[in-house]
Amino acid sequence: VALKHEAALIANNLTSYQKMIYSGDPTNAIKNLLQSDIRIFIIVRIGSMEDTGKRFGCVLKQLGAYGPKYFWIQVGLPFTTTHFEGSCPDSDRAESLEGSIETDTAVMDPALIETRIGPAGKTLPELYRQFLIEYPARLADARMKTIRGFDLRFDSVMSAALALNQTLQSWNYSDEMQLGNSSFKAELMKNILKLDFIGLSGRVVFDSNGDRTSVVMIYQLR
Repeated sequence: VALKHEAALIANNLTSYQKMIYSGDPTNAIKNLLQSDIRIFIIVRIGSMEDTGKRFGCVLKQLGAYGPKYFWIQVGLPFTTTHFEGSCPDSDRAESLEGSIETDTAVMDPALIETRIGPAGKTLPELYRQFLIEYPARLADARMKTIRGFDLRFDSVMSAALALNQTLQSWNYSDEMQLGNSSFKAELMKNILKLDFIGLSGRVVFDSNGDRTSVVMIYQLR
């Protein structure tokens, strides 16, 4: 993902000065960037992978890397409004992320959540409740503690099922199937690119590279 964003910057005559990678704790990465006197930052972030006590907004507050001198653009699903036990106060994160820009492809519109009927004939809350009843052990997964993102995971599985179903119609079921067969994989990819259905997360359609096309929300935290 980060490489694609960098390529887009270059295409628009913008050059990234320095790149850092972190896992769990972003403290050292942010410190190194601050030492280079960088003021505009683009971060590709997965909030659920960060250490509870070292969430991105908390570290910004600790290091003082916020305010009018710094500008942060967050890409992905940063879980900015989600509270985690053991994290810093929500007020600290609100202060450190004030004015930052976020992009999100999974805008959880309450009206759509409650009313949109997906390909399984049920709404997102109905499927989420059914999933937790059938697979209670998955509650141990931090990503399953909230309904957020469940629509995307469901539509990913549905996409695979629909493409596989279409592909298998072109193959002889009586023969042993070799999923690693290059012809089978090519046919599967072709059928993925043909998909176009209304899922729990909205319309599901892919571009020529196999990336899902979707509406992106860009908003500033205030």
